[in-house]
Amino acid sequence: MWKETGGVNMITLFSSLLSGIIATIITLVWTWRNARKDKRYEYKLSVFKDLMAYRNDITEKASSSGVFESAINQVFVAYNDCPDVLDKFEVFRKTVAYNKNKENDEIVIADLLQLLKSMAKQLKINYSFSNDDLFSKPIQIKE
Repeated sequence: MWKETGGVNMITLFSSLLSGIIATIITLVWTWRNARKDKRYEYKLSVFKDLMAYRNDITEKASSSGVFESAINQVFVAYNDCPDVLDKFEVFRKTVAYNKNKENDEIVIADLLQLLKSMAKQLKINYSFSNDDLFSKPIQIKE
C-alpha cells in the first residue's frame, strides 16, 4: 500500500514540476517573440516617420539634412519581412539610379509615393482621409 501511494505521489510531484517548467519555457518564448516583434515594428515606424518628417529634403527649395536619405537607405532592412514594400523599394531604387539627368522626376515621385503608401499600409496607418498630396507634398509654413 505504501509503495503504491509513494509512486502516485512521485508521479504527481513530477507532473507538477514538469508542467511548471513547460509553462515557464512557453512564457519566455512568447515574451521574447513579442519583444522582437515590437522592436521590429518600432524600427519600421521610426524609418517611416523620418521619411515623412523630412520630405522637405527632396524639394528643390530646401537644403538636405541627410535624414531622408538615411531613412530611405534603411527601408530594405526595416521592411525585410514585407515583400510588397521591398518590391516598391526596388522599383524606386532603380528609378532613382537611372534618373541621373533628372529627366523623370515625376516618375521618381510616383514611385516614392507607391513606396510610402505600401509602408503606411504595412504599419496599418490610415491615410484614406486625404489624397496622394499627403505623401508627396510636404507641409511648408514659409516659402
